[in-house]
Amino acid sequence: MKVLENLRFKNVGRLLLKKYKKGDIRHIRTRMFDGFVFCVGGKAIYESQGEKYLIDNSHCLMIAKDTEYKFEVIEDGTFPVIDFELYDGHFKGVYIFEISEAKSFYKSYLNMEKKNIFSQTSHILMDLSNLYNMTARIIGYGKLDDKYKIMEPSIKYLQKHVYDIGLDISVVARQSNISEVYFRRLFKEKYCLTPYEYAMEKRIEKAKEMLLYDSYTISEIAENCGFTSIYAFSRAFKNIIGIAPSDFKKKYIVSK
Repeated sequence: MKVLENLRFKNVGRLLLKKYKKGDIRHIRTRMFDGFVFCVGGKAIYESQGEKYLIDNSHCLMIAKDTEYKFEVIEDGTFPVIDFELYDGHFKGVYIFEISEAKSFYKSYLNMEKKNIFSQTSHILMDLSNLYNMTARIIGYGKLDDKYKIMEPSIKYLQKHVYDIGLDISVVARQSNISEVYFRRLFKEKYCLTPYEYAMEKRIEKAKEMLLYDSYTISEIAENCGFTSIYAFSRAFKNIIGIAPSDFKKKYIVSK
């Protein structure tokens, strides 16, 4: 929670209230300000630097300026955004936090929107008061990342053995001394993918790289990427990429 405790707010910047529909996708190449993002009555998946974050009624994000990210709305909702300026204690990237529920933070947002009825000095002080109050509530409730530390040994094991034929998720979970059911649930919450989907993504990405060169046969690629047979590999590849490995190879092959 140090990242929040070290922040010193100078001013509240833009206040944005966005309403998005399921299926809406946005790609922000360079964020202009540091800020908090909440979600009232909806859900969205944010992605930055290969990490995915699920934002809903009980999770909020803090995103640093200059960060590139994209998000996809998976349930209709209202997304309040509170941008701010800092004196010091700058941070980078994206942080996700667990909160009690987003409606209470939405009330703080609405309080900030009322600033036009007060003097400039008064509304600046009230904005800062609301912002510090929100931050204190997040700190008091607890950082979501702490919940997932128990998974670290399993994640390291999964990354190391993701291309092993016969990879067993129960063995992966055992590295953290937790049940397979609990590991699967935590993994899905954190990465918005099941362990199986994560492994498939990694395997197919490696397969695509290998298919670009004519020195590998389909059989060799299937084995190197952790598939038990050419049939299993071809079926998984077509389901994810949309064409068979052999057709992909013909289309994109680089002859040496």
